[in-house]
Amino acid sequence: MEDNCMSNLSQQRTKKIILESFGELLAIKRFSEITMTEIAAKALVHRNTVYKYFNDKYDL
Repeated sequence: MEDNCMSNLSQQRTKKIILESFGELLAIKRFSEITMTEIAAKALVHRNTVYKYFNDKYDL
């Protein structure tokens, strides 16, 4: 049970970092210029991780 709780917290943290990274990119670039690859790089996660939580940048 505790492992499941830790996993859930880790997933929530990762999702939050991705969202924050997207917000930071939006502050300096237009939406149309931002790619999922850039979001992943900013969040320091693999691009597949971004797609695990969000279908595309419109989902963010």
